[in-house]
Amino acid sequence: MTRVAIVTGSSSGIGYETSLLLARNRFTTYATMRNLNKSEGLSEIASKEKIPLKVAHLDVNNDSSVDNAIDSIIKENGKIDLLVNNAGYDLFGSLSIWLFQ
Repeated sequence: MTRVAIVTGSSSGIGYETSLLLARNRFTTYATMRNLNKSEGLSEIASKEKIPLKVAHLDVNNDSSVDNAIDSIIKENGKIDLLVNNAGYDLFGSLSIWLFQ
């Protein structure tokens, strides 16, 4: 049975390496990122190594982007087995000026 993984923030660093590790261990891996222009290296490695890695757009700051990516992956695979929530973003300034929901 195929295992399906999503890794957010896969354009560099820990997300990049985690995506490769999971795909090399036979997870169908969706390496997600906000800027698909940064996906070239991952796509080349996946093709060369013939590992089950796909690159997908997902911006964790945009609810509709998240919904669309998740819906698409579930539609294609019927499930998600593993989520590595690696993406992050910076808020600059004093904590007291930010309103959190």
